[in-house]
Amino acid sequence: MTADVQVHHDGPRAIVAVRGEIDIATSPALDDAVAGITSGDIVIDLAGVTFMGSSGLASLLRAARRAEEIGGALSLRAPSKAVCDLLTMTHLVERFTIVVD
Repeated sequence: MTADVQVHHDGPRAIVAVRGEIDIATSPALDDAVAGITSGDIVIDLAGVTFMGSSGLASLLRAARRAEEIGGALSLRAPSKAVCDLLTMTHLVERFTIVVD
């Protein structure tokens, strides 16, 4: 299965909606989407993620770095159970701002 990555803007925020699996084959799509954001905050909507591997986690860490580079902040919106489990298991849950709305 592949990941579907869509970017849209909500005022000064870029919303990156991700659906499907984020693994070594599909994480470059997330990286490319985030790299194209040039200003503002970045919100990554992870509600539709069914699986995330270590490469997906690395993509989230790169997204956090990208947000800092452009003077914004990163938040993760509605991470799925698969994402929450990985963040908890790797002790990185506190590294990210998580928004459930």
